[in-house]
Amino acid sequence: MSKERRLSIILIFSSAILTFIVIATGQFAKEKYTVEIGQIAPKTEYAPREIPNKVATENKKEQIANSLDTQYVIDPSVGENSKKSVELLFNYIQASQSSEVSKYGVRPIEILKDRSPIPLYTEQYELMLKFSKKEREELEEEILKIIDEIYSAGISVEAEDKALSNSDSLFKQTDLNPDQIKVGSEIISLIIRPNMVEDASATDELIEETIKKVEPVMVLSGETIVVKGTRITEETYELLKEAGYIKEEVTNSIKRYIGIALIIFLLFGMYYSYMIKKRKEVRIYRKEKMLLFALYIISLLTIRIVGNIKFVYIPMTIAPMLVAILIGSDIAIMLNIIIVIVGSLVYKGDLTYILYFLITGTLSALSVVNIKQRNKILTVATYIGTVNALVIAGLRLFMEGTIGMALVVEAGVAFFIGNLMLIIVVGSLPFWEIAFDIVTPIKLLELTNPDQELLKRLLLEATGTYHHSLLVANLAETAAYDIGANPLLARVGGYYHDIGKLEYVNYYKENQVGENPHDYLDPDLSAAIILNHVKHGKKLAVEHNLPRPVQDIIAQHHGTSLVKYFYVEACNNKEEGQEEILKEDYQYIGPKPQTKEAALVMLADVVEATVRSMMPFKDKEQTIEATVEKIIRSKLEEGQLDESELMIRDIDTIIESFSKLLAGMYHERITYPTIKEV
Repeated sequence: MSKERRLSIILIFSSAILTFIVIATGQFAKEKYTVEIGQIAPKTEYAPREIPNKVATENKKEQIANSLDTQYVIDPSVGENSKKSVELLFNYIQASQSSEVSKYGVRPIEILKDRSPIPLYTEQYELMLKFSKKEREELEEEILKIIDEIYSAGISVEAEDKALSNSDSLFKQTDLNPDQIKVGSEIISLIIRPNMVEDASATDELIEETIKKVEPVMVLSGETIVVKGTRITEETYELLKEAGYIKEEVTNSIKRYIGIALIIFLLFGMYYSYMIKKRKEVRIYRKEKMLLFALYIISLLTIRIVGNIKFVYIPMTIAPMLVAILIGSDIAIMLNIIIVIVGSLVYKGDLTYILYFLITGTLSALSVVNIKQRNKILTVATYIGTVNALVIAGLRLFMEGTIGMALVVEAGVAFFIGNLMLIIVVGSLPFWEIAFDIVTPIKLLELTNPDQELLKRLLLEATGTYHHSLLVANLAETAAYDIGANPLLARVGGYYHDIGKLEYVNYYKENQVGENPHDYLDPDLSAAIILNHVKHGKKLAVEHNLPRPVQDIIAQHHGTSLVKYFYVEACNNKEEGQEEILKEDYQYIGPKPQTKEAALVMLADVVEATVRSMMPFKDKEQTIEATVEKIIRSKLEEGQLDESELMIRDIDTIIESFSKLLAGMYHERITYPTIKEV
C-alpha cells in the first residue's frame, strides 16, 4: 500500500471516529436521570432546541376531531317503505268499498282499522271513504310527490319537525281541497321518519384529513420544560425524553450507537469512493488531505460547541468556502454535504436546517471561486449574504407560511452572517496558505503584477530572460487550459522559472550584448554556472516567500536534463590522459517535474528557446510543429516526464497547443523593399 493511500485511510478513519464521538456526545452528553410520571422534578429543565410536544399535539388533534360533525348518508329504503305504506293504505281503501266486502256485512271502516299500515283516526278513515275515486287518486299522487321531495333533501333526527313543517307548506301549494289536505298532512306526519344514517367511513375520513392539517405543537429553544419541585406529567415526561434528559434503556442506547456507526460508514464510504474517482482527474496532495481533515474537524467541533444556538448563526459554510478556494469547488460541495448531514445529527436539525446549509453551502462554494481579485470580495459577499437571506425566507414561508417582523429580522441576520463568513474566509487565507503550504488564486495573481521585485529585476537586469519568461508563461498557461491543469500556476511558474539567472546575467545567451564570456571559460566551469541558476533561483524564491508550488517549478523546470552543449564541448576537447568526463557533472540536480504545471514549464522553456534559436527555418521540411514534436518526444524518451502527472493523451494536446501559439509568435514576416536611388 502506498504512503498516500495509507494517509488517506488514516485520515478517513480518524475523521469517522471523531464524528462518532461528536454525534454520540451531541445526543447523549446532557446530564440524564431516571424519573417517572407523577414524581417531583429534581431540577428545572429548558428545551435545548425546538422540540415537538407530542402529548399536546395529540390532545389538540383529539379536540379538533371531537368538534367535527358526524357525517350522514341518505338511506333510500326509508323513503321506499313510506311510499309503500301509502300505496298499501289506498289499496285497502279501494278494496274495502268493493261488493265482496259489503255482502258479508263487514263495515269497511273496520277493515281499514284492522289492516291499515298507517294508524289514522276513525274520522280520518271515514273521510277518506267518502272521497271519490278521483279525489283519492289525486291525494295519493300528491302525497307520494311530497314524500319524494322531503326525503330527497334528507331528514336528520334534529330536522324531523322542520320536514313536517315543510310538508304542510307543500300541501298548501297543491290544488287539493281542505279535507284532502287535512288527511294528507296527517298521513305524512305518521309515516315521515329520519332517513339520514351515520356514515362511519366518511366521518373517519373527515377526521383523518383534518388531523393531517394540524400543525404540531412545538416547544421553542430555551423554553421551560419543567420547573424544579413541580410534578412531572405525561406531557413534561415526553418533552424531557425528547430533549434527551431521560436515561434510556441500555438496549436502546446500543441501537442508537449502531445506527450512528452505520450512517458514518456509509457517509465516509461515499466520500472515499468519490476521492478515488477524483484522483483520476486531478491529484489530491498530502497537504490538501491534511487541510480537508483539519477543516472538517474544526467544523465538527464548532457545531458541537454552538449546537444550542439558532442554526442561522452556525458558521458551517466557512469550511466549504475555504476548500473551494484552496482546493476546488467540487470537493468543497462534497465536504459540505457530509458536514450538513453530520451536523444535522449532532444538532438534531430539521428539514429547514438541512436544506438551508445544503443550498447556502453549495452556492457559497461555487461563488468564492470567482474571487481572483480582492476588489471582487464585496460583490461576492453581497451575493452570498443575499442568497442566505432569500433561502431562509423561502424556507420559512414554505414551512410556516407566515410573514412578519421575525422573518425580516432572521433574513437580515442570515445576510449579515453570510458576509461575516466570507470576511473570515478571506482574512484567514494567509494562515491556511502558510500552515498547509497551499497557494491561492489571489496570491498567484498578485505574483503576476509586473511591480513584483523579482519581475522588475528581470526586466531591468536580464531583459532577454524577462522576455523569454513571458513567452514561456504564455505557452504553459495555454497548454494548461487545454489539458485541464492549473493555468494560473503554470503562468506564474513561467514568469519566475529563470529568476536564478539574475546571478550571472551576461552568461546567458538571451542577455548577451557583444562577446560571450563562455568563450574564455572551460566547459566544466561554464556548465557549473548554467547549472547553478536553478539552485540560485530556488534560493531567491525562498528569500522572497514565493509559494511552494512556484518554488517547486523553479527547482524542477530542467529536471535532470543534460547541459548538452558544454558536455559535448568537454568531450570534444578532452586531452589524452585527462580524467574521464562524467555525465553527472553536466546534469541538473533535479528533481524531475512532479506536477503537470512543472512539466509544462519545462517543455515550454526548451521549446521556446529552441524554436527562437532556429528562426527563420531554412529547411522547408523543418516546421514549427515538427520541431515542437521532436523536442517534446525527446523529453519523454529521456524519462523527464515520468514523475509528472501528464498522461500520454496530454502530449499530443501540448504539441498542438505549443505549435499554434509559436506559429503566431514567430510567423514569417514580409521583407519591406527600399527605394532605389536614381
